[in-house]
Amino acid sequence: MTKVVAKNDRLTAVLREAHLEDYAIRFEGEDIDDGILDEMTDPDLRDLGLTVGERKRFRKAQAKLRSRETRKLKQVSRIAERRQLTLVFCDLVGSTR
Repeated sequence: MTKVVAKNDRLTAVLREAHLEDYAIRFEGEDIDDGILDEMTDPDLRDLGLTVGERKRFRKAQAKLRSRETRKLKQVSRIAERRQLTLVFCDLVGSTR
């Protein structure tokens, strides 16, 4: 099995989840990285040599990863710290006479 390159974390996770690590070299050779991962279409995946079943597994893994990322973001936003702000306004006009 080919070792997956670690520079594209999301791509690596999707390929690993779909058991398609062997395609890591092809994705890297076509300059596909995390930034354009979500823009991949079925014809793009077909051009990379993925079969129908592999494309379906790739899409499932991609959706699963996206779901995990969304869940993590929701957890972080719940944990976010809130601070109360008190504002004092004092009118000093005429106070120096």
